Amino acid sequence: PDLKILNRRLISADQDGAAALDHALSELLWAPGAAARGRLVKLPRQDKRPILAYPVRLPAVTWDAFSPCQALIMLIDLEKHTPPRECDLRACFGLTIAEARLAIQIAGGKSLTAICNDSGITLGTARAQLRSVFAKTGAHRQLELVMLFVNLATLAVP
Repeated sequence: PDLKILNRRLISADQDGAAALDHALSELLWAPGAAARGRLVKLPRQDKRPILAYPVRLPAVTWDAFSPCQALIMLIDLEKHTPPRECDLRACFGLTIAEARLAIQIAGGKSLTAICNDSGITLGTARAQLRSVFAKTGAHRQLELVMLFVNLATLAVP
């Protein structure tokens, strides 16, 4: 209910957000020497975190001023959390199945103790797997690992 498409335009229920998005799109499409990416726009929602709108000019069609599609708007819903897929972690970093599962749970905010209780492994095994995950990903702390996986998850196709 906070975002609608009306007359082929994305409209925010928040007037300030709608105006900011219109301005960012105009700036992206019509300003001389504009970058291929516009500025991030916060679209507030009622009783939820905002949606972030990220306008991007489509270089393949922008040479034609009359093209029906000049830009796209990536929407980032801060309420959604998409964990990285196990197969992506295994392919990107060479993690084992057990390491990938542990890493996904860490990225989801679970503590090592909770992971051990849920999966039936010892704390020593979990720590050894986590050390291996750090070595394979180049991360040094759990927060760094989480940020790496957030970036990976944003690129993954559901």
